[in-house]
Amino acid sequence: MTLRADLQRVESFLPCATPDQWLEAALSPEREVLLLTDHANCEKKAASTALSLMHRYANHLPLLNKMSRLAREELRHFEQVLDMLAKRGLEYQPLSASRYGQGLHAGVRKSEPGRLVDVLIVGALIEARSCERFARLAPELDPALGVFYSKLLKSEARHFTDYLKYTDKMLFGVPLTAAQFGAANAFFIFTLAPFFALLWTKLSRKGWEPSTPVKFSLGIAQAGLGFGALVYGAQFPDQAGIVSAWWLILAYLLHTTGELCLSPVGLSAVTKLAVPSVVGVMMGAWFLASAYSSYVAAQIAAVATRSQTVGATDTAATAAGFTDLFSQLLYIGLAGALVLLVLSPLLKRMMHGVR
Repeated sequence: MTLRADLQRVESFLPCATPDQWLEAALSPEREVLLLTDHANCEKKAASTALSLMHRYANHLPLLNKMSRLAREELRHFEQVLDMLAKRGLEYQPLSASRYGQGLHAGVRKSEPGRLVDVLIVGALIEARSCERFARLAPELDPALGVFYSKLLKSEARHFTDYLKYTDKMLFGVPLTAAQFGAANAFFIFTLAPFFALLWTKLSRKGWEPSTPVKFSLGIAQAGLGFGALVYGAQFPDQAGIVSAWWLILAYLLHTTGELCLSPVGLSAVTKLAVPSVVGVMMGAWFLASAYSSYVAAQIAAVATRSQTVGATDTAATAAGFTDLFSQLLYIGLAGALVLLVLSPLLKRMMHGVR
């Protein structure tokens, strides 16, 4: 990847550009010692962050290797800035931590695995900001300092990429972000909805189509089995304590097939079984129940996250907590499906032939 492409990616990642006022202040001759001293401190802090990640995530071997190399490179940059200060007859003096870094770290989650992801994103933001500022400063500085900053651009852009690398998961060697994983549900709906429509039609022609209550029970059972896939997959973490992304994809698949057994069938049943004068109200109640289920899911996730906030220092401990939650949801889903399946003959009779 060329330097221009690196800079374009960095600029697109940053939420905003560095203000011109900052650039004017940094380029003022009387602030040269402050610029270089702050730069030295930033390099030292970057090395410290990399070493801290190595200590905290000692079982994450790929991260260990990457952070080890990054820490050595940041310390070498620190030494180079010190040398630049000495050549210019300037004295290095430690500075207090800036509000910029403190503000970013204030939003880091306390529990794993969210904490690791947040720390890596903060690291990527800081490296991206450094790269962007070096690119703007280099052409305006004197030749010696300009060349020095230009040489740092490539390494800062690489560090930015290194931090982001471990916030993603891999499928077929392709890194996927959390947002792209979230699209799995929509993908499965679009690809599987025609299959389910064809399946129900063919089964109906042969007289094998399940009743609406049975379809409901199948949907609920698959929702429970989706959590079961996560529980089972959690038993096979890698050396870093990370579970394969394929188990999450399987969970999405089962939840989507369960949704296709329940959602369109349920909405159709509401319109057919409701008294004509209140069909609109009953459809609204159906969608309101769906919305409320999203709220309940968010509350369950919040409770599970809070329970891991205190004392959770690695991904394995946090995964164990979520595994307990997913186990409960598995049993609740299967038990609910079984109860509904047992009641389905009675419910079918109460529908008076409506299909």
